[in-house]
Amino acid sequence: MSSILTFSRFFSIEEAKPLTELLGKEHIVFLIEQEVNQLDPIYIGNNMDPMIVVKIPQESFRRVNDLLESRAAIEIQRADPQHYLYSFTNSELLNVLNNPEEWSLYEYGPNQENIKGEKHYRTPPGR
Repeated sequence: MSSILTFSRFFSIEEAKPLTELLGKEHIVFLIEQEVNQLDPIYIGNNMDPMIVVKIPQESFRRVNDLLESRAAIEIQRADPQHYLYSFTNSELLNVLNNPEEWSLYEYGPNQENIKGEKHYRTPPGR
């Protein structure tokens, strides 16, 4: 078995729940850890970094990413037509694509297809 590596970080256990539920449903081994700052907050201030870490086996990364992409594609079809993504300009959509680590798959995945197809995302899909 390969190494268990950090797959994703969260600010709370509740925020990590959808991912851990998916991993459990798909019988993918995972660990949840709470990281601790090595330095006293007096020296570094309050930490605003996500400290809940979900780790999975390295060989599961592709499968989990594929599952999350599939889920995001389904969820975007159910999105509220008033969702903020539909107001993004092409420039803003390109920013999403150029900085995927700053966005969820729910935001990144559909935008990738829209830009590739040169569609403008102001019109919700299927509407």
